[in-house]
Amino acid sequence: MSDNVFDIGFINTEKEVNEGFNRPNYKGRYDWFVSEYVSYNLEIPDEFKIEYDFLFELFGKQNTDKSIEIQINKFKVLVTDEVPMPEIVLSVCDINGNNKRMVMTRENISCVTAQAKVGKTFLVKLIVSAILKRGVFQNRLISELPEGRDKILYIDTEQSKFHVKLGLSQIKEMLGEEKEHELNRMNVYQFDAVSTSQRLEFVRWLIYNTNPDFVVLDGISDLALDTNNLKEADELVTNLRIWATENNCHILNVIHQNPNDIQTKMKGHLGTKLQDKSEIVIGVSIDKENDSNRIVQSLASRNRKPEPFEFTINENGMPEIQENEVSENKINGKKANKIDKPDYQYFEMLTSVFSKKIGEINYYRYGELLTVISIEFEKKFKDAIGETATRKLLAKFIDNGFVIKTGEVKFSQYYLGDFKSSNSKIDTEYNDNEAPF
Repeated sequence: MSDNVFDIGFINTEKEVNEGFNRPNYKGRYDWFVSEYVSYNLEIPDEFKIEYDFLFELFGKQNTDKSIEIQINKFKVLVTDEVPMPEIVLSVCDINGNNKRMVMTRENISCVTAQAKVGKTFLVKLIVSAILKRGVFQNRLISELPEGRDKILYIDTEQSKFHVKLGLSQIKEMLGEEKEHELNRMNVYQFDAVSTSQRLEFVRWLIYNTNPDFVVLDGISDLALDTNNLKEADELVTNLRIWATENNCHILNVIHQNPNDIQTKMKGHLGTKLQDKSEIVIGVSIDKENDSNRIVQSLASRNRKPEPFEFTINENGMPEIQENEVSENKINGKKANKIDKPDYQYFEMLTSVFSKKIGEINYYRYGELLTVISIEFEKKFKDAIGETATRKLLAKFIDNGFVIKTGEVKFSQYYLGDFKSSNSKIDTEYNDNEAPF
C-alpha cells in the first residue's frame, strides 16, 4: 500500500457550506481509507464514500493491478530457478529388489481406483503398513519418509466404525509386535455419518492442524455432493492440490471406477479431474486366471511406471503381495499361454535340466532334451505340456541363447548357454535424485 500523500481538496457544495459541513479528506490519502476500512471489512461511512470512490478511480485501480501482478509473479517459473525434487513418500521395486520407481512424493496427490468390492482398501492397508514399518515391505513397497517426518492421517468416509477398527487391527497385525508401536504415528477418523459440507471442513481442519506427511482419503467422492458437477469437482481437486502443497504432504485418494467401464474410468467429473491432477493413478483389478488374486498396476503416472504386482487375501483375511511377475496377458485380461513364463524361471529350469548330466558328457541329443524339458516343466510349474509346446520352447531357448546347438542335423548336440534376458538387468538409467522428466 502506498504511503504517498495526495493533497486533493474537495469543494463543498453551497448547501454544505450553509449547513456548516466540512468534509474531511485526510489529505487525500487513499491508503488511509484502505487500512481503516477495506482491510478490516468495515463499511465506509456515507460522508467518506464520495471521496473514497474518487480516490479509488484515481489511484486504487493502479494499486489493485500492481497487487495482482505481485501475486502472479510468485508462480512464475524460470529456467534458472533452483527447484529441489520433492521428497519421495513411497517407491515400488520388482521381485528382485531392482528397478525401483518412485510413485508418491510430497506436495502431490494420487489415486487408487477399482470397481466396488475389488480390493482398493486392502491395497491402501498395504501402503499404510509399508510407511509405518519403514524400509522394504513385503519385497515390493519401499517407505521413503524420514523418521520424525512420517505421520499419517487416515480418513474413512464409507465404512462403519466397526469396519474401520477392523482395518486398523489388520494393519497392526501386518506390522507385527516389534513394530505395532508405530501405530502411534497415525491418526484415524471415521466420517460416514457426517454431512458432506461438515465432512469437507473436518478434513481441511485435520490436514492443517495435525501436520500429517501422508494423508489417505478413503473415499474422496464423499467430499462432493455431486461427482458429476464440473464446478464442484474442480474446486475439490484444486483444494486437494492446495492442501498438499501448503502442508508439504502427499494426499492419496480412493475412488470407485464407473460400473462395467472397460476403459477403467474413475467415477464422474471428479474422477476425470483427479486423473488430470494426480501424480499416479493406481488400478486394482481381479486376476482372470485366479480370482482370489488382485493385480495392481499404474494406469497413469507422471514418473516412470512401476512394475505391476499381485496380492492375495490369505486365510486370515490379510493382504499378501505375491512373489511373481505379472504377465501382459494378465494385465490385459487375457488367458495366459501355458509356456508364457518369465525368462529367469526358464533358465533356472534349464540349469536343473543340464545338471543331470554327469561327467564329460554335458550335452543332450534333440529327442532326449525334449523329453527332459517336458518332465522338468511339469515338475517346476505344476502343469503338463505336449510335444508341440515343448518343441516351441526349445526353439525359443536356442533363439535367445539359453541353449547352444552344435554339429550336423542328425548329430546335433545341445549345451547350456547363458542368461542374457533383459529381465535380469538392473535398471541403472533412473536415479531417485533426478527429476522425473
